[in-house]
Amino acid sequence: MIVRPSVNLLLWALHVTQEHFSVLPGIKQAGGEGVEVPLIVRAPDSDFRALRKAVEDAGLVVSSAVTVMDEHTDPSCEGNQASALDHLKWCINTLHLLTAGNGSNLPSVLCGPLYGQLGERPNPAPTDEEMFHRWATAANVLRLAAIGASDTNVVLALEPINRFEIVAVNSLRHGAKIVEIADHPRVRMMFDTHHMHLGEGRHPHLVLRRLIKRNFVIHGHISHHNRGIPGVDDQINYLPYFEALEELGYRGWLAIEAFGTYGPDERALQAATCTWHPPFRNPEDVYRGGIALIRSFTGATA
Repeated sequence: MIVRPSVNLLLWALHVTQEHFSVLPGIKQAGGEGVEVPLIVRAPDSDFRALRKAVEDAGLVVSSAVTVMDEHTDPSCEGNQASALDHLKWCINTLHLLTAGNGSNLPSVLCGPLYGQLGERPNPAPTDEEMFHRWATAANVLRLAAIGASDTNVVLALEPINRFEIVAVNSLRHGAKIVEIADHPRVRMMFDTHHMHLGEGRHPHLVLRRLIKRNFVIHGHISHHNRGIPGVDDQINYLPYFEALEELGYRGWLAIEAFGTYGPDERALQAATCTWHPPFRNPEDVYRGGIALIRSFTGATA
């Protein structure tokens, strides 16, 4: 097993700028090795070049990036394919800018609910037939995006999201269907302990084991059941997850994920994820606790 701890910068902002660079040395000091960058705000390349320099000056690397799709870029909806593909191409190119030649021996992962609109609440609910059609439509767009990423080190990792936050994919089993339909080595998936706790039944690690064995899983999020400090007043039993990763030889990043309190123009994500009141006092407690949790299971030290 090769596990490298990372911190999702959504802990501070939807778009990370110079005002946030001061948090990076603390991540390194806590034992983090990388950061996961939000690609939600379509900012100039110069912003991301500055971010990469700040990350590497702190002794870290960009491990991965996370994005979300909205009503205009949802690839599962007919008529959105061109805009969805354009958004995914921008994400892939920006992640390549952030990671190319950084010396990491792991793929650069573009993750998130790449298959559908976060926060969608359709009424009436789609039928099984309609849902399968949406999966197939999304898979076609994801395949095209993956083909376009062939000259990069970027791999797409679909993130199943719990039923309170998204419609299309609520379990690893659902995500695996899209991976099967896309049928491309750069279209893979990831796991998130928060969402698995809500959507995978009593033994979520058994589902994870099956998909690691199929080489579908390339990335992971360590996230508290209530988006707080991982392992502190937490309903999730992390031991079976780490036993599965160890026994099946997982090689990849594990990013600590929680959401901060954003500015007035950025609160759509809080609404979509139903995180009205962040259950922690400061972000430092979240990443320190999460990194310590990972290190406690992997036996590595900072």
